[in-house]
Amino acid sequence: MKKNNRIPASLFLMLVLCLGAGLHLVLWTPYAEADAKTCYDCHKDLKKTFDKRTVHAPVAKKDCEACHARHGFTNKLILKKTGPDLCFDCHKEAKDGFSKGHVHAPIQEGKCTACHDPHAADGPALLKAGNIDDLCFSCHAAVKEEKQKKTVHQPFAQGDCLSCHRSHNAEGKGLLIHDGNDLCTGCHKEKTTSLSPSHKEIDLSKNRCGSCHLPHASSAAKLIKATMHPPFAQGQCDVCHTSTDKDKGAPLVMPVEQLCVQCHGDVPEQAKRTHPHPPAASGECTVCHTPHQSENLPLLKAPKKDLCLSCHTEQSENFKLKALHPPFSSGECSSCHEPHGSDHEKLLRIQGDALCLNCHKDLGELLSKSKTRHPALEVSGCTGCHLPHGSAEAGLLKTDQAGLCLTCH
Repeated sequence: MKKNNRIPASLFLMLVLCLGAGLHLVLWTPYAEADAKTCYDCHKDLKKTFDKRTVHAPVAKKDCEACHARHGFTNKLILKKTGPDLCFDCHKEAKDGFSKGHVHAPIQEGKCTACHDPHAADGPALLKAGNIDDLCFSCHAAVKEEKQKKTVHQPFAQGDCLSCHRSHNAEGKGLLIHDGNDLCTGCHKEKTTSLSPSHKEIDLSKNRCGSCHLPHASSAAKLIKATMHPPFAQGQCDVCHTSTDKDKGAPLVMPVEQLCVQCHGDVPEQAKRTHPHPPAASGECTVCHTPHQSENLPLLKAPKKDLCLSCHTEQSENFKLKALHPPFSSGECSSCHEPHGSDHEKLLRIQGDALCLNCHKDLGELLSKSKTRHPALEVSGCTGCHLPHGSAEAGLLKTDQAGLCLTCH
């Protein structure tokens, strides 16, 4: 008699129901009951990094899903929203406030995490750096260098940037807490003995402290700008002005283009050369120079590099190149170019290869002793193969070495 191996229908139905119930538990129960521990089961190393002085509230509550969506097996970080929109979900009061006045660049660009850590930090307010000044200097590195100068403003020396600046936005330029003299007189009261004697003839209501003083540091005492126009330094305002009343516009004794040349008579002669610098030719001295004080010789409105690039903006791209001509990278444009006028194209101080050999004297000696010269040097000179400001190739070559040779050979 044949054995019956078939499963009874009732038993089969029971098995199907049990499997279905089990599958339901596998698919739904962990998701419905999961908490932050589920995240830390995989992200154990990340959890250790959150043990810091300041912890973001959702992290402290183990509420990962306040900011993150589950990524499942994709192993990809998924934020519920992108950029500042995620932050503003909780920090609603900040959204409107941060859009007023002058706004800090990271805020404008929606990069809250440029300054703040989203999970935990050793500094206050989840700041990425322990000290405010370290955080500020991570972007404002050039300002940090000013600490090396002779006289340093006390708040700046102590790294207390927030004494004068706001961190997110402000009504005043430069994110200043107050505009103009109100910022300075917050500490330097007008009636104190330290301020009154030296400023007794100065109407502070009509003159800005920044006209004479620098905000961070100076190479001169009392944060005075290092270079002074002699008439200004000697208090001889009437050399240039008929009146120093700012309400009347501090009128000049004659137009700028005539006034400056009364003392600086050599400049008009330079501007009469074949290739004059346009501001010098038109007598617009104050395009480049400030009339009273400056931290930049000779009374320049800005450091040389910044000043030249303010007009010659096309040269900015060259700073991104691999190889830079040292005078160009250091902003010493006047090493090669005349600032007022020249008899040579592009305001060059000397024409042709003589300009290059003025610094590259070793090459000059080599050329004078050599019996055989590269023909290209005789035809097109140094600039036949080299670029004057910057290049993507070493040695300031116009293109890669092989390609450069093949342009002729």
